[in-house]
Amino acid sequence: EEKVEYYNVKLDRYINRLKSPVSSFSSSSIRNDNAMSLDESSSSMVRNEHINVNLDAEDGDNVSHGGRVNNSDDSHDSVLPNDLGQNFANLSLSNTYRPIKTDQLPSFDGKYANWNSYKIMIENLLIKNDMISEDLKKSMLLKTVKNEPERIMSILIGQRLSLTEIWSKICAKFNDPQRAILEIKNDLKLIPKIESENEVNNLKRAKDIVESANLAINSLETDVRFYTTNLIQAVAEKFYYKAQRRMLAKIKTFEELVKYVDQIYEEALLYDYNKIKKNPYDGQRKSLNTAAISTELNLCLVCNKNHKNNFECLKNFSKEAIVNIIKTKGLCFRCLRRGHTGRDCDKITELACDKCSRRHASELHDVVQHFFQSIPKTMLSNETNTNVNKNSSQQTSELGSVAAINAFDQPENIFEVENISKHENRPIIYGLCNGHNSTMLLDNGSNISLIDEDLVVGKDKIKSNNRIVSASPLGGIGTSNGKISLIVQNNMTKIIIDLFPVKMNDKNLIIVGTDNLSFFFEDRPEFLEIPSIFGNIRYKVRNNINQTCCVADVLNSYESIEDEDEEDVDEKILLCRTDNGRYEARLPFLSELRPSNNFKKALNVLKNLNNRLKNQQMLSEYENQLMNYVNNDQAEEVDDPNGYFLPHHPVYRDSSSTPIRVVFNGSFGFDAINKFLWKGEARGLDIFEHLIGFRKNKFAVTADLSKAFLQIMIHPDDRKFLKFMWINSEDQLKIYQMKVLPFGLISSPAILTNVTQKLLCDENLEDIANSIYMDDIIWTSESESELIFSIEKVKMCFLNAGFILHKVHSNSEMLTSKFQSDYSEETKVLGTIWNTNEDTISNVFPKWNPVKTRRDLLAIIGKFFDPYGFLDPWKLKLRLLYRQTIHLDWDAQIPNDIIEQVENHLIDAEKLSDLKMNRYLPADGEIYGFSDASASAYGYVIYIRKNEQMHFLFGKAKLAPSKAQSIVELELRALYELGKILYRIHSIFTGPISIWSDSKVNLYRFNSSPNDQNRKVASQLMKTMKIINDLNILLRHVNGSNNPADLFSRITNTKQFLKKFV
Repeated sequence: EEKVEYYNVKLDRYINRLKSPVSSFSSSSIRNDNAMSLDESSSSMVRNEHINVNLDAEDGDNVSHGGRVNNSDDSHDSVLPNDLGQNFANLSLSNTYRPIKTDQLPSFDGKYANWNSYKIMIENLLIKNDMISEDLKKSMLLKTVKNEPERIMSILIGQRLSLTEIWSKICAKFNDPQRAILEIKNDLKLIPKIESENEVNNLKRAKDIVESANLAINSLETDVRFYTTNLIQAVAEKFYYKAQRRMLAKIKTFEELVKYVDQIYEEALLYDYNKIKKNPYDGQRKSLNTAAISTELNLCLVCNKNHKNNFECLKNFSKEAIVNIIKTKGLCFRCLRRGHTGRDCDKITELACDKCSRRHASELHDVVQHFFQSIPKTMLSNETNTNVNKNSSQQTSELGSVAAINAFDQPENIFEVENISKHENRPIIYGLCNGHNSTMLLDNGSNISLIDEDLVVGKDKIKSNNRIVSASPLGGIGTSNGKISLIVQNNMTKIIIDLFPVKMNDKNLIIVGTDNLSFFFEDRPEFLEIPSIFGNIRYKVRNNINQTCCVADVLNSYESIEDEDEEDVDEKILLCRTDNGRYEARLPFLSELRPSNNFKKALNVLKNLNNRLKNQQMLSEYENQLMNYVNNDQAEEVDDPNGYFLPHHPVYRDSSSTPIRVVFNGSFGFDAINKFLWKGEARGLDIFEHLIGFRKNKFAVTADLSKAFLQIMIHPDDRKFLKFMWINSEDQLKIYQMKVLPFGLISSPAILTNVTQKLLCDENLEDIANSIYMDDIIWTSESESELIFSIEKVKMCFLNAGFILHKVHSNSEMLTSKFQSDYSEETKVLGTIWNTNEDTISNVFPKWNPVKTRRDLLAIIGKFFDPYGFLDPWKLKLRLLYRQTIHLDWDAQIPNDIIEQVENHLIDAEKLSDLKMNRYLPADGEIYGFSDASASAYGYVIYIRKNEQMHFLFGKAKLAPSKAQSIVELELRALYELGKILYRIHSIFTGPISIWSDSKVNLYRFNSSPNDQNRKVASQLMKTMKIINDLNILLRHVNGSNNPADLFSRITNTKQFLKKFV
């Protein structure tokens, strides 16, 4: 702000000087008479390029506006004759026009938010200054910029463009109000989280950031009202609930927000007692518990000698002598200085005794304890205090009341009584607690006293020797680890009570329970009575704090038990590497329990399986596949029938080489082994993340780990739980146990992914480790050489661990040449087809049977697997027809008219197999998301935009809910769904994001307060706005006819879909 003001003043001075009579000199008159007098010269004209202009009075090299550097001793460089130069010196023009120096010009670091202010000043000071040559302007302009502007400007100057062309290109580049708004929003995120209204330092930081943002907004040459709501919400998210609600509900402009933040900052200054009265730069408070009170003079008032403080000599005096010195010399018993009493000592907040935690020096503990102990709790007027007898004091001390406190320990928390209720249904006292309007409830139904923790100051001094749990309907549910002291006073009397600070639902509430209730009565009774028709009800109003807080010991014991449980839970898969390089894993059992022996059940299952295979004439083939485990040393024969037996069954495949496959079933039976195993955390199984990441870089490679599960060894102690049996051709029962990890256990995916992660991370290949989906490697890179190097290194790592990398496919010819045996033009990648020559992606086109039942219809919908979503609009028709059959049984015949519609929709479906999309998308492109809705469906589509070209990335179409909703509501839902998917995409494609919608109603809603809407709409708006703010998304309007998401919100047939999509 100071810099802007400085340049504005200089600019005004410069303009006024240009308008002064001195600037009207005539060059012709100078040439006619070089020897004119001073008065004559004052009315002449001088060529502008010879006038030296300087906006500063500093010394330095003078830059002539003809492009020269003029030094006082280089008279031969002067453009004017000597006599004319002498006349110029006599005119004292240097006092009117002093040269511009580069360090006096504004600077620009590439932040769009600062562009307009820089542009205005640099144009007036330099660009439009006719007194400076163009070459010098370029040089000076280049020195005022850095970072990206400096790079761009250097390139433009190197291309020998004129200053006008350079400046126009720079203006076109950085005059972008939308990006300026994004930068302002990012700056607003630097506001620290403000939890309460008394955080002065954080509020000061917030105030400065908001005011700076307001200056940047005001400098923008655009209407920012459209973005105001998003900016206000970005600020509101940093504030506590009350301020956040006020900002979202009441504040409409950013100027109002600046005033409101300034207001709450001023209020914090007024009510914050701890942070304002102390200098924040004093450093840490010195501890005074060990005689650390420094004296202003070296003379000790106790012993009349010179030493550091007044406490060093106390050990030489008895308690009685120290008391006599304090009384006779009028010393403060806290700091042993004159001029004030112990109650008014400025060291009271810094003192804390090590022995009793009260506010006096530890060296004076015995003195204060025996000679300065306050007797009564209640400190009434002087007349009342004199009537307090010693017995009542002793009784109070014996009872161990919660309120027992040293009278010299003045609490920081004060409640000023203003009014007492007379017509309420509860006994209530109204007043100010530490400057906040508060309510004090006298509650005889609570045995402890509570206070809202937001009212408490000096939380760092909470006495932590007690703990309490609050479960009051008024106070909410919370835990307090200490208590605070509170002075309750009016102009006549005051008392001190102890309360537990907790988080309350009712703000600014104080509940006085029976532990302190007696101190609100003159005679401080132990019991109170309530008259009733059944007699007087008598209840105790003073509790022992030890009895009240005895639950703390129980809670501590429970906490220790919970901590032990948490430490015992080991969520990691136990892995180790054997001497031959292979990994060995332990089965992650949930506890010490193990599955019981199931020999008989497994034998019955095996007999049924044999009979079924004989009938299908597949017994021999199945036996060959099963015995491969034994022949490949993946299973071993044993004789022990104890342990757990895994049932197994066949899975039939279309492959001619292996038409049948053996699968183990770890979930068979009531006591299945999968019920005893922990599932574990399987890493990298987010298929969406892999699909989007596969399209990021120019070069890509896919590979597969051959029989990956079977390459992981199982610890010998766990192999007895992985047994299986088989009846051979000689009707002999054979028992085997697996030596490796079978696929069929609930823990198998987690064990495999943990092995691959650990293997690659140990070799510093974390990026590739995150690109593995189960046993498939999907890796992309912008550098072909890096891709080749990485995949070769990965192959060797897996080979050393017993894994074989095969089926390597890539669009890199160099990499493909290294794996000739695996070459294929097309390969499957997560359910899609990748053509490596064309580098395109298409869907697998399925075959289907005629539709007769609801099950058949659902099967057809599922067969069109489309992970990128570009077939979603075409599938809407099938989904709508399926919705009409939802009331039927799975195998019930569906109506003929629905069958006919399905068949008509599938007539031209084969043409869909020709649809392809480019795999590679520019990683630095802009992300454009479009959304739309109709009465029957809603959806969205996402593109990557680069060099004026749009590349399809992802799409989604959904049927409208069965419950009728307006199109506006469906469009809002589409925007929310689009925001959620963009949140996931942004972690991969990090370019700027824009959301386009043709719904003006919803765009207006985002620019207004959510509180103006009903609860349902407001909730949807808030969730969407949070995503928009987190990702700095720009909201834009698009005409309905130009909205590509219109296709994803309409039910179309094949011909219409192909026409619009292409």
